[in-house]
Amino acid sequence: MGKKYGNHEVTYRGLQFDSELERDRWIFLTSAQEAGKINGLRRQVRFELLPRQLGHKTKTTRAGKTRQVLTVLEFGVDYIADFLYYKEGELVIEDTKGHKTRDYIIKRKLMRYQGHPIREVKRPGEAI
Repeated sequence: MGKKYGNHEVTYRGLQFDSELERDRWIFLTSAQEAGKINGLRRQVRFELLPRQLGHKTKTTRAGKTRQVLTVLEFGVDYIADFLYYKEGELVIEDTKGHKTRDYIIKRKLMRYQGHPIREVKRPGEAI
């Protein structure tokens, strides 16, 4: 059964992938690393775009006393890259994309703003 936007989760050598495209790109990139074209290949790399925001909230106990409690005011925002690797010493962040959601587009803009442009891949064998 498809998870979203028609993609299907797949397993390859014990690794879970969100789509066949992502799995096939992993196979392509691991071959490229074995051939020495890239190095430092990693998958599902988390980038913090906005940290969570903490603050104090007043709580009342059953006894009627009040106290300040540290609480999360806003959850953080992360971007999880499909793949990260180095080519000729340059960091490459890749995302296999079939459908671009509004959330993804905003996160892509925030990544670029932080100096980390995302390379979008639409075909598994796309040149590195």
